[in-house]
Amino acid sequence: MSFRKLTEDELEELKEEFVQYLVANGVDAELWERLKKEEPEKSDLFVQQFSNVVLQKSLEKIEYLEHRTPSDVKLFHCGKETIDLIALKSSVVDLTNMAEFNAEDFKNIEIFKATKPYSKNREVELFEMTEKGCQITSHMLYDLLKQMVKKKS
Repeated sequence: MSFRKLTEDELEELKEEFVQYLVANGVDAELWERLKKEEPEKSDLFVQQFSNVVLQKSLEKIEYLEHRTPSDVKLFHCGKETIDLIALKSSVVDLTNMAEFNAEDFKNIEIFKATKPYSKNREVELFEMTEKGCQITSHMLYDLLKQMVKKKS
């Protein structure tokens, strides 16, 4: 599977790891410089392969994702086989700043819950979700809303 290529800034942040990756693949500093000048497509392939390794490992670690707009909040628990969703929707309350909610606001918010198996490879699906605006988040808000959903049931 192929993800996106890391940006120059991302590669710079991972410079030591990239050098180790090149060395592990038999590419020393001299060969790397020569590849970049004489065979840029080959050097680009090393960058793409390294990018895939880095992104694959990062995606494997994701447990929770979040996507917010003023009218909805979607929180995802990303299990190994299934992805769970808790969603808030409102046409009245701005959901971008939930810290300022009061009890009256909650009367104007609908809560939905769903579970589904991944339609693609887990990491590919999570990658596509992050490319569409989902952010990696902690479990805290998801767990809080999960408790609220249980109380409503």
